Amino acid sequence: MLLRNPLAGRSGHGFFEEKERRPRGSAKASQGLLITCFSIARGLPIIIMCFALFVPSLHAAPLKRTILVLHDSTEDAEESDEFRFTRYSALVLNHLGMKMRFHDMSTGLLPPDSKLEDVHGILTWFKDDVMFGAEAYLKWLKKQIDKGTKVAMMEEVGAEVEIFREKDPQTNKWKEKPVKLSLINEVFNSLGLEFKANFMKKTFLLELTHVDPSMMNFERDIKFHLTSYIHVVSKNPKNKIYLKAQLKGRENSATDLVVTTPQGAYAGPDTAAFDGTSDLKQQGWLLNPFTFFSEAFEIEDRPKPDYTTLYGNRILYAHIDGDGFNNISHIDRKSMSSEIIYEKILKKYTIPHSVSVVVAEIDPKLTGNEKSIPVARDILKLSHIEVGSHGYAHPFDWKVKKTKTKDGYNAIPQMHDIHKYKDIDFRKEIEFSSHWINEKLLEVPKKVKIFQWTGSCNPPEEALKIPYEIGLLNLNGGDTQFDANWPTLFGVAPLASIKGHYIQYLTSNSNENIYTNKWQGPFSGYKKVIETFQNTDKPKRLSPMNIYYHFYSGERLASVNALETVYDYTLKQNHSALFPSDYIHVAEGFESTHIEKISEGWIISHNGNLRTIRFDALKKYPDFTKSKGILGFNHHGDSLYIHLDDSPTHTLFLTNKKPLTPYLQSSNVMIKNWNKKENQLSFEAQGYETATIHIAGLRPDKKYDYVIGKIKASKTANKEGILSLKFAAKDTNNILISLK
Repeated sequence: MLLRNPLAGRSGHGFFEEKERRPRGSAKASQGLLITCFSIARGLPIIIMCFALFVPSLHAAPLKRTILVLHDSTEDAEESDEFRFTRYSALVLNHLGMKMRFHDMSTGLLPPDSKLEDVHGILTWFKDDVMFGAEAYLKWLKKQIDKGTKVAMMEEVGAEVEIFREKDPQTNKWKEKPVKLSLINEVFNSLGLEFKANFMKKTFLLELTHVDPSMMNFERDIKFHLTSYIHVVSKNPKNKIYLKAQLKGRENSATDLVVTTPQGAYAGPDTAAFDGTSDLKQQGWLLNPFTFFSEAFEIEDRPKPDYTTLYGNRILYAHIDGDGFNNISHIDRKSMSSEIIYEKILKKYTIPHSVSVVVAEIDPKLTGNEKSIPVARDILKLSHIEVGSHGYAHPFDWKVKKTKTKDGYNAIPQMHDIHKYKDIDFRKEIEFSSHWINEKLLEVPKKVKIFQWTGSCNPPEEALKIPYEIGLLNLNGGDTQFDANWPTLFGVAPLASIKGHYIQYLTSNSNENIYTNKWQGPFSGYKKVIETFQNTDKPKRLSPMNIYYHFYSGERLASVNALETVYDYTLKQNHSALFPSDYIHVAEGFESTHIEKISEGWIISHNGNLRTIRFDALKKYPDFTKSKGILGFNHHGDSLYIHLDDSPTHTLFLTNKKPLTPYLQSSNVMIKNWNKKENQLSFEAQGYETATIHIAGLRPDKKYDYVIGKIKASKTANKEGILSLKFAAKDTNNILISLK
């Protein structure tokens, strides 16, 4: 697929150009600068210029952004999906600007050196202490620490007992042997620690002697959950000890259970998080994961690619899954739910949406009716709608390809019960469904752009690769919920889930099925998503706002009212509304962003459609006299958000001085060709709503003349030197502001 211009017209449905998507880690994807230059330049002169632009990077130090996660898929059924890491750690690491790569230690194979070149740190979070190849693993891990790779170890060592792929004939279990304590200590000593073992589970002798509130008791109180004892001693005076305990009445039993060190970090059993209950209100982090990972991997002061924000405003996107398209609405007892959504929601709220349908629900030859196709066509031809497929028969579980009973195949509740279709066909669900929608429902140039995963949204790699192969984006899964019913970061999904060489992009919020108890009521429940919007914005902005629901929300007046409440709330916030495809392109930019440290600043490139770099707890400003490719900045909470322009490379320097030159404070529309000269500022703007642009760094209370398209006007900057412009921005607008 070819890239579209970031400021393409609305017929293209999206700010950002589409590019050929390759599997994660593919050779072409890793070629970096050269690929980017060819993609943008399409010609030799600009290719040469690209190399010239990056000459300073020859003397720069690349900032590695990958955290290698070591897990053991044999420990627990959920761990085969790296559940603990994707749901707990990944959100935090993504927020800190880091990516994750997984390696399953149950294979007995160590990560090859070729997969370590971009690795900044290693995270282990094992649940037991047996491992195939334990001795080789410990030697390898020490080698990585000695090479300068940061290592964070959480809970169990994971390698105190080596197991062999040979079974004891008497017990029929794998043969095993204990690993020497001295070998384990080679790893711990490299971290500035000493491991003395003496593990005791659920002991009543344990007492806390030091709990540092800057790290501990983050979401849940450690004193109610720490029951295990392990003897670990901090040996480096540079280490930071956050949690200490001892055994009552036992001399020399003092243990350091949460420690960050210059080489990494350690958090002992029962000290990181509590998830040993089905009661969501009791789950949560015991330590502060933002602080723990920041210190462990020494990334506190790094520039962080940010996928939640665009030009200072929180990203907003909306999408509808096709379920319940034909359901008769209780509102008037005659309209289909899809008709209610069309009339009461989609005609009223014209922000960008992705709308999907299930072929089985639309095709009259399957379970559709005579109204299904014309209603679908009316909805999908709306200018603010891009099109998604929600499958052929809507599988509920992508990991169960077929089921059998005594009476034959049983496809319910796996998917829609369709004659002669009893086994999930990945190609039919994804590729065929998309072609059917293109041919039966759409007018050129519209085509299906996104496959929106169905049911449990748990595609295996075999299914996930198909959208990549046929040029579709993919979305769904995640189900973020952070409210009184699930008051923990555990409920906040990360950016994506990694399946082998492919990435499944996750939704940023839950849909109404979660809030209505699987559509059993209360049907007004979706209003509670607003609480999650709020909790994921302050004190830290963790995710975009995502309005996500099904057509069956048109069944009930209460659910339609809930949708209106949610739309009205989000549109009152400072937001940048994007198509879901735009947001996915931003997410792709997060994956590809390359940052190099130079003596006094950073070079940022390969960021694609990601336009935001964030610094946390940093009281500084961009130095516009030295920086290149920087539009402006603003603050949210204690974070500094830097706005990047649309150029392929950006050079960023910071200063303690507040800038006295015009800069972009915020915008809810795309900005291109920003050009500031001595007496004027010009740029292009295009978006989906009324544009609201704030230009800061001007003279307070001064009147400025400006031109938007053919309209000339003037306006006075406020007392803070901010000029606010509002205008219709559905087409590309040329803006010129006189600075005289």
